[in-house]
Amino acid sequence: MKRFLALILALCMVFALCACGAKTEAPAAAPAEAPAEAPAEAPAEAPAAEKFRIAICAMNADNTWMAKHLELMEKEITKETDQFEYTLSVGKNTADQQGIIETFMTQDYDVIIVMPQDSVLLKDVCDRVYDAGIPLIVAERPIEGDKYLCYVGASDYASGQVAGEYLGEVLNGEGKVAVLRNYVGSQGDAQRYAGLADVLAEKYPNIEIVREADAENSREKGYTMMGDILAACEQVDAVYAQVDEAGLGALQAIENAGRTDVKHIIGVGGCKEIFDLFGTDSVYTAIASYFPTMGPLAIQTAREYLKGAELEKEILDPAYRVTAENVAEFYDLGV
Repeated sequence: MKRFLALILALCMVFALCACGAKTEAPAAAPAEAPAEAPAEAPAEAPAAEKFRIAICAMNADNTWMAKHLELMEKEITKETDQFEYTLSVGKNTADQQGIIETFMTQDYDVIIVMPQDSVLLKDVCDRVYDAGIPLIVAERPIEGDKYLCYVGASDYASGQVAGEYLGEVLNGEGKVAVLRNYVGSQGDAQRYAGLADVLAEKYPNIEIVREADAENSREKGYTMMGDILAACEQVDAVYAQVDEAGLGALQAIENAGRTDVKHIIGVGGCKEIFDLFGTDSVYTAIASYFPTMGPLAIQTAREYLKGAELEKEILDPAYRVTAENVAEFYDLGV
């Protein structure tokens, strides 16, 4: 019995020692989470490139010619707007234009374009623009002197030359021509007449100007003056009308008189009413003219200058011969 109890006691001690020697390991701590990274900031946008600024002061659109000019300029200033910013203002009269130009001078424009209503009265303010160091482009009507970067215009003399060449060709170098002038004494009239007369004298001496009359810019006067010419001349082979309205009046007079000797009218201008006659049996067969594109051309010229181009002092839009063969090319420029 004693042995049995001793055995039990020994076994208990062994179990106790084993229990004391065993270690209970605490569960490993979860690894610490890395601190959340702050979201990366979006890169800053590059500042927008500074645009060149062009200001345009146009004359009042009180006729179809200037209305077409403005239409084409408004279209032109929708171009290259990633590089250029435009301001187009229309002066109601010369005083209004002067105020617009003086305002432009205070607004840090890179180029100012002026289409003067009156070249004489606006000369002073244009001179001040130039003297202030602001590049000035004058368009459509020149100002006196040379205080401008560039003049963009057209040549009335060239229109007369184109008309002279056309008449020389269609009349085979000989015939009788009547001329309807446009405010005799004005610069435009003198140049349109001189261009024609010089070509005829130099190249076609057998073409004679038999009559001329001042029909001004009037269809009614064109009709009356042409009627007087037809009454005075037994033969008129062609008519040179220095403005559209006078030419249309002349056409009516020729048709009403039943005159079949008149084979050609060539005019200066370019209205769609005349273009629509080309290719018909009408004797209105040609236009020798530039078009109302000097304003858009001035804007194009300003852009080229600001891109670094060197400009000529004078840029002239060419005069074109428009007939039934090419009228489609120019029709949308008609007034």
